[in-house]
Amino acid sequence: RARRLAAALATIRPLVVDVPAVETNIVHVGTPPGAADALVAALAAHGVLTIAMDPACVRFVTHVDVDDRDVDRAVAAARSACAALASR
Repeated sequence: RARRLAAALATIRPLVVDVPAVETNIVHVGTPPGAADALVAALAAHGVLTIAMDPACVRFVTHVDVDDRDVDRAVAAARSACAALASR
C-alpha cells in the first residue's frame, strides 16, 4: 500500500515522490522549501497524520491497519491540502 500511496502522491503538484525508492511502509514526500509544516497541518485537518522530516519533506507511514480506502482518503486529503496551500 505504501507504493500505491507513493504513486498517487507523485501525481499531485507540487509534491515530489521517488516511487521506485519506496521499499517499506514509509513514503517520503518532497515539498517546496518551507512548506512541510503547513502541509502536515493541512493534512491533520483532514484526519491524516504525517510528520515533517525537515522544511521540505513530509513522511507518510502505512501500517497493517491501513487499507485501500485509507490510502484513497490520504490522497484526497493531500490533493485538497495542496490546492489550499497553492491558493495562499
